[in-house]
Amino acid sequence: MKSAPDKRRLAPIFGSDEREERFWELVDHPDPSHTIYVYRAREGVLIKPYIFRDFMFPDVVQYIRDRFGGGEYGVIIRDGRSIKIAGTIAIGVPLNWRQPKWR
Repeated sequence: MKSAPDKRRLAPIFGSDEREERFWELVDHPDPSHTIYVYRAREGVLIKPYIFRDFMFPDVVQYIRDRFGGGEYGVIIRDGRSIKIAGTIAIGVPLNWRQPKWR
């Protein structure tokens, strides 16, 4: 009997000083060649497909919070084929957030 494939869990970015410092360095000093992929996540496992992909910009965490609300997100920042950082972040719900109406 075959066992189910093990889903890879991403480590929390904010659980390690080194990873958190690297993340904020990439966010605060965006390089136009870097692309960020954002996924919903549950217990460190990405829920595919990604919900957002764009070039890096300084307010990307606030944008994710304002656009998608709070929760656990998987974040992958890439430079071409190489991964600069991958992990999960937890974002609190903004006080005045409302679920966007989808058409």
